[in-house]
Amino acid sequence: MVKESGPEPGGSGSGSAVGFATLIFTGSLLVGCIGTGLGLGYLVDQWTHTTPLFVFVGLFFGILAASAGTYRAVRDYLNQ
Repeated sequence: MVKESGPEPGGSGSGSAVGFATLIFTGSLLVGCIGTGLGLGYLVDQWTHTTPLFVFVGLFFGILAASAGTYRAVRDYLNQ
């Protein structure tokens, strides 16, 4: 019998449960980082009256943080 081998970053548990948890975490990370960047950019724009400059700056940093976090979350699956 051939055993399927795959990385299990969480340690124990089934591979599908770990994969599902990683997907949920990744989705939450994307929404949280981009939403936080946009929200903080909007607040700074309201404070400095420079609409939409800081919204775009916040969006850029939110996407950058989301990309880095997503890479860190799935890098174990990329080395297959």
